[in-house]
Amino acid sequence: MKPQPLLTRRLFRAILANRPYHTATCPRRTVNARRTVVPALQPSQSSQRRNLFGLSLGSTVKQLAGAKPTVKNIEAALIKLSDYVKAARDQSRPPSNKDLVDAFHFLTQTRAGQGKPLTKSEVYLTTEAFRYFIDQGLFLENDGTLSSTESKQRISGEDLLNTLTALVQPDGQEDNRTENIALAQLVIDQYRQHGYTSDSNETESALQTFLAVLATNGQAERAYRELNLVNIDVESRNDTWCRVVRGLYAEGRLKKFWDAIVDPCPRGIMDNSVYESLVSYLAVRHDVEAAHRIFTMHQNDLKHGNTTIESQIQDSTLLQLLRSCVQTNQLKLGEEVAEVLQTLDRQDAIHDSPNLVVRGLLLWHAATGADVQQLEKLLMGYLERYTDSLDVDMIIFNELVAHAYSKADPARADSYIQLAQTLGVVPDAHTYALKLDYELSVSELDAARATFEGLTIQDVPAERVDVPVLNRYITKLASTRIDDLPLMTRVADRITETDADLSVGALAALTSVFLHKNEVHEITNLLRYRIENLPSKERASIAQVFKDFILDLNVKEQRAFNAYELLRAAFPETTPAERLEIMDSFFSRKKSDLACLVFGHMRQRDEIENRPNDAAYAQCFYGIASCRDVDGLQMIYNMLKMDIYVEQTTKIHNAMMAAYAACQTPFTAIIDHYWKIIDSREGPTLSTFKLALRACETWIGAGGEEARRIMALMQKWDLIITKDVYHCYIGALAGQSQFENAIELVEHMQEDIGEAPDATTIGVLYNAVPWQYRKDEVEAWARKRYPDLWEELVSYGDEIDEEWEVRYFNVNRDIDVDDELLFGRGEYLPMLAEQARLGLPSPDDPDAHQS
Repeated sequence: MKPQPLLTRRLFRAILANRPYHTATCPRRTVNARRTVVPALQPSQSSQRRNLFGLSLGSTVKQLAGAKPTVKNIEAALIKLSDYVKAARDQSRPPSNKDLVDAFHFLTQTRAGQGKPLTKSEVYLTTEAFRYFIDQGLFLENDGTLSSTESKQRISGEDLLNTLTALVQPDGQEDNRTENIALAQLVIDQYRQHGYTSDSNETESALQTFLAVLATNGQAERAYRELNLVNIDVESRNDTWCRVVRGLYAEGRLKKFWDAIVDPCPRGIMDNSVYESLVSYLAVRHDVEAAHRIFTMHQNDLKHGNTTIESQIQDSTLLQLLRSCVQTNQLKLGEEVAEVLQTLDRQDAIHDSPNLVVRGLLLWHAATGADVQQLEKLLMGYLERYTDSLDVDMIIFNELVAHAYSKADPARADSYIQLAQTLGVVPDAHTYALKLDYELSVSELDAARATFEGLTIQDVPAERVDVPVLNRYITKLASTRIDDLPLMTRVADRITETDADLSVGALAALTSVFLHKNEVHEITNLLRYRIENLPSKERASIAQVFKDFILDLNVKEQRAFNAYELLRAAFPETTPAERLEIMDSFFSRKKSDLACLVFGHMRQRDEIENRPNDAAYAQCFYGIASCRDVDGLQMIYNMLKMDIYVEQTTKIHNAMMAAYAACQTPFTAIIDHYWKIIDSREGPTLSTFKLALRACETWIGAGGEEARRIMALMQKWDLIITKDVYHCYIGALAGQSQFENAIELVEHMQEDIGEAPDATTIGVLYNAVPWQYRKDEVEAWARKRYPDLWEELVSYGDEIDEEWEVRYFNVNRDIDVDDELLFGRGEYLPMLAEQARLGLPSPDDPDAHQS
């Protein structure tokens, strides 16, 4: 019996958390997503929700007005916005305007108050809701015509300002820029349109914030131009100016960046905060030369008594600059920074906690060759000097450990950890994260597992330095140890159950593992993990995992179809082209019934752009032909006849000819489709005649005569008889047991079309002739008449039909069905075919054309 470790884990969690546990088949189960920023909540019994895999993702939550900015309340706000997005996607009833405004107000106010930018998924949800507010006109005007209650159901100027504040990205954040700018532009336009400009301070704040959004989202040059056109007080201007010039640097506009810094006006207002901001920004990006240049400018201003420079740069900034010098191995530039730290130490002029200076100096000595004993001696000296203020903690040693791992020296890192332990300092989560990161980089997965076990018993670090490493751990396990599913699940739980986010890469990796392990329940849990709220680009990357799994023909058809059902439910935006690719994969598996279901699901879509067109119908019919599925043919044909959006074009009739011929009803192919093409306004393609001739090959009793009519029509229209067409004609006559006529065509092939027969010609004749004794006659003739071609044909290999004891050679008889119409738009008229038919000789006429 298959063990159930995951079930056991969930069961014990439910017991420990004092919450109910239900199986997947329980109709009244409580549906809870993993604890993330937005888990699914228990829906009200009175609310009706659309479901994903039969599981409700929506919920009815309490009012958010005046609520505290807790994680649970943020989740509630996001769920309300998510409900609107799902309703818009499903074309169902959206939440009430009051609920949406309530959620929008709470989310933007909370993010702005916390100083945290909106995440990518939150920007997506907020933008969709904001567009809805614009359409509905839900903005508060400054005319005082609304009551207090009504005003609370509108978007105010404060809401818009909070939204802008929450769109300002941290330096270096490069994702979602287009979406951020789009939302910011919508917000500032509404801000101006609705007259939220009576308060000059509020107006100035909104403008500054908008410029900050531009500067941190890839439009710093525009922000710089607009900044120079407005009047902002000096203190506020400094902060905005810093953001703008950092944006210029981030966009690679280095000339404008340095021009802005050395400009006389900005140089006159640059104070410590400006210098510190720029030095830290550049140091974090390891542009040590640029950071050192600005650091030198500050030192010169300090030396020459610039009135805006009050003191030395903060210790934290000096530490960051020194760390970057060490990490980039530019120790020459680091000497000056280290000297400043040493001077501060000697002069007892440390601004912050001495821990920062000690961290910097220990790092510098380690980078310049000091061994563990020397570092211990230095540390003891610092402890004597700063007895009351120096707090020896693991943060100091983590600086050294990170340096050792960056130099691929795990032994030195271990010695630093041992030194810490001798001083009574124990490794923390950051230490384990550093160790785990190194072990992943060198693919030491056994050691990484032990390190992860140590990490799990540590307190969750406030800055969550462990999250990026854990996400990489999941990705690494998924690519190298797919069988270690319980470990991957534990790593994911460590992230999600501590209110952090799985990266898209980790989500995709877990999805792939669960698919290959056939863990459907785990997949549904994973898809609840804010999948509805992710931006389209990230949703596409996860959907691609499903598509890759489905398209892998080594995957059993039922498992592939189960994955398709998950994809269909979770990613309704899957395009028709992608759905057709999935459909073809089931045709390739010879599972026409499943392929037709995929097509039928596409046929049920309401949006015209997501429904099948004539090319899609044709593609489906060709797939049915490859499987010879009579039931599927009738089902899709009925769909076509009921489809008011699709006209039965030549492309469709060609495909149906192929399908009916393959399903052993060639007369239907000719009568209902070939002649409909001939009588249509579009007219035929060259493949029309090839397909019709192939149908004649199996139309017992009438195929030979119809094939002659087809060839006569082509000659009447002076169409070029290609080698492929000629082969189809040979096959049509051979299929009707007209052995002598078919052989005559082969022998006169050079005269008729200017090309000599080849091995394929002989193979077409041999395969088309029914009954093995007839095939033996073809073999005897070919061995005598074309011995070289026969030997080449034999080299192609053959197959034996065990049921009929008939031999077939492996000859490629595929027809190119992607050809263009033979007549241009408006050039073809059905009377052309009628005139040609009237001029054709009767098949019974002894003078009828035989070739």
